Amino acid sequence: MRQYIPRALALAGALLFASSASAAVIRIDESAFVAGSGLITFSEFAVGTVNPTYAPAAYGGGAGAPTVTFDGYFTGQSAGSSSPTSCPAGAAVSGCVLGSPTGPLSLDAGSPNTFITNDTANSTSPVLSGTPQFNGSIAILFSTPQAGVGLSGGFFDAIGGTAITAYDSAGNVLGSVTNATTGIEFLGLVTDNGAATISGLLFSLVGSEPAGFAIDNLRFGGQGQVTPTPVPEPASMALFGAGLLGMLMVRRRKAPPRAPEPDRICGPVAVAALFAHRPQAALRLFYLPARRLEAGPFCAQLARARKPYREVPAAELARIAGTTHHGGIVAIATPRAVPALPAAEALSARLLPVLDGIGNPHNLGAIARSAAFFGCEALVISGDPRQAGLSDSAWRTSEGGLEALSLYRAADLPSALAALAPRFLTVAAVARGGEPPEALANDPRPVALVLGNEEQGLAAPTIAACARQVTLPGSGAVESLNVSVAAAVLIHALRR
Repeated sequence: MRQYIPRALALAGALLFASSASAAVIRIDESAFVAGSGLITFSEFAVGTVNPTYAPAAYGGGAGAPTVTFDGYFTGQSAGSSSPTSCPAGAAVSGCVLGSPTGPLSLDAGSPNTFITNDTANSTSPVLSGTPQFNGSIAILFSTPQAGVGLSGGFFDAIGGTAITAYDSAGNVLGSVTNATTGIEFLGLVTDNGAATISGLLFSLVGSEPAGFAIDNLRFGGQGQVTPTPVPEPASMALFGAGLLGMLMVRRRKAPPRAPEPDRICGPVAVAALFAHRPQAALRLFYLPARRLEAGPFCAQLARARKPYREVPAAELARIAGTTHHGGIVAIATPRAVPALPAAEALSARLLPVLDGIGNPHNLGAIARSAAFFGCEALVISGDPRQAGLSDSAWRTSEGGLEALSLYRAADLPSALAALAPRFLTVAAVARGGEPPEALANDPRPVALVLGNEEQGLAAPTIAACARQVTLPGSGAVESLNVSVAAAVLIHALRR
């Protein structure tokens, strides 16, 4: 059985519980742990300590408190493999764990080590990391079963990519929850009847997580030390043991709205533009040794803001970027919002490119690059469902152009074009039948240049909403130019 939830559900009927672990496992937040519960901050031992062993005296535990030990995974499990079906898509092999623990639950001494390390992404550093650093799984074993367990995990760059899974003393799955936000998040579980049945916890990847993780502030408690008050579950499911019948049930809750994924800005020019125009949006930075000198000023900015940066090998940078075309440096940033197009009077642009259904993100990026190069101040994206958004590819192809422009969205483009007139001369770019660019020179108004879908061009209502149509004259050897090339030529020709 693979150690992520969909596979666990598929094999639910094959799992038998020898104990009476029939209590439901509920997600909780950190406030559920009351006085007398255990807390390990990983500042108790020196940085570099491998697989630390926490006797009660090491963390201030009282009578009956457990000894807590750590390793990479439990006996009976194994690290993920490079097989396409062995780990969830987008998960680092080193952070994915396969198989089920064998009873009685114990740590596998041959698994990759855990170790205490500093982490600039976590304000309460030091933290506990798996191997390799910030990209390995972490298994936690309690010498006596606990009623509730939890920890602060992160820094998460993707939602639903990382989970804690609780096990009983026989190695049976009691429940699992995944992260619901990016950044640092507390993940906790408790039995709903307060019974002490949780003997171990696994922190591992169950989905895409582009930039690594570690744990801090481990909480745990026995009966009476944890309040079983549930909070909404991030993945809208939890697994319950069904006791003597050996079945698993799924508790479903309404999932919270999914937060947008962070922007991944690749390449030295695009990253420099991010720090020049939106430095506060930068969350993390990763770079190859060859980009150390260029990354230096950005690392200094992040250090002042207490945000993480890290030099990584090529394979890890490709995983973080999601592509090998990363230019040796990648920034993770807060997603850029695209507000609604304001009133025409609020726009100072002399030439305003308007994109309606440009489906290829490389074309979006290339048009933004040309628009910024020729001095445009803004770019409008329509509400056409075919229209490409601000994807990793668009950021990369724009070479900083998207950062240099104000971006707006027009949900109803024909109405928006009507609102832009008469202050703007609205011009539809068409493959044939339009006027040459020089014919528009006698109109002194700023131009709103509308460019359509790569294959189908502009829709009839959009063309009808424009005052003029423009066509680039060609030799006739081919029908038209690529839309990004046509955009560059027209922007240059129509500049006021």
